[in-house]
Amino acid sequence: MIQHEQIECKTLADYLRLKKIRFSHISSESGMKLHWGVIRKRKKLGYGAGIPDYIICLPKILLFLEMKKKSGGIISEEQQEWLKKLNKYINIKAEVARGFDEAKKIINKY
Repeated sequence: MIQHEQIECKTLADYLRLKKIRFSHISSESGMKLHWGVIRKRKKLGYGAGIPDYIICLPKILLFLEMKKKSGGIISEEQQEWLKKLNKYINIKAEVARGFDEAKKIINKY
């Protein structure tokens, strides 16, 4: 995760805590510089590419949110597959937010 995206994510986490909205950041190995042994162990446990960055519990839906920096940031094929699959379920939404402002709009929409 690049620096600009980390700042947007920290702002999102602060906002969710302020609003007392239950959430969790979903860790994956992509973008991290980890020892190959750690990566191998994580893969055995089920870590994989593409899962959205956040799971957010809202009153009527479970929101999966993929955070990207405001400009740029590519949505990988794996991320597209996850978003498409998650959006097939009732009461689950999966979206991409380009920066905190867009994330806040998505959250307020639901």
